[in-house]
Amino acid sequence: QKTLISQEIIEQKIFLILSYILFALFLLFDLTPLFISHVEPLLGFEFWPIAGPVFSIFLPIWLAYVVYSSYLLYQRYRSVEGLQRLQIRYVLLGMILGFAGGSTNYFLWYHIPIPPIFNILTSAYVATVAYSIIRYRLMDIRIVARKIFIFGGASIVAYLTYYAILWFENNLLGGAYSSKSFL
Repeated sequence: QKTLISQEIIEQKIFLILSYILFALFLLFDLTPLFISHVEPLLGFEFWPIAGPVFSIFLPIWLAYVVYSSYLLYQRYRSVEGLQRLQIRYVLLGMILGFAGGSTNYFLWYHIPIPPIFNILTSAYVATVAYSIIRYRLMDIRIVARKIFIFGGASIVAYLTYYAILWFENNLLGGAYSSKSFL
């Protein structure tokens, strides 16, 4: 069983690395006319993007990743209980509402005259995840706050130390390249 788990983890890591490479390739096309051909006024919107050929490849792949990640989250939901199950329930609910509502944006990209009226549902994702964070301690906010405080404090100490040495060197030793500084 240990080798089975190890093999599964290796396969997941390979899939993740290949996914990063794939979407990095799409990122290279992001600011070109191959991704967004141009913008034009559509259905009362002054500037609406029109899909380029690379975007037409990107969209179904991205959709497949959305469906796959939702499936993995649902599989996890079925295998856990208690607090974690409640957390996943709200994240899944938000994902379904958010992605379903946000997907209405893409019709106009292909000149299909369906307005993005359900786009407001994307805020449901933010709301349900926020609710899960507050009510069910998703991403235990105390741990996150503690890490921010520790890393922020360490950064401040490092910057203050650097600037104190720089000030000392410039004001008391005559600069970084003076003979006193070299000694």
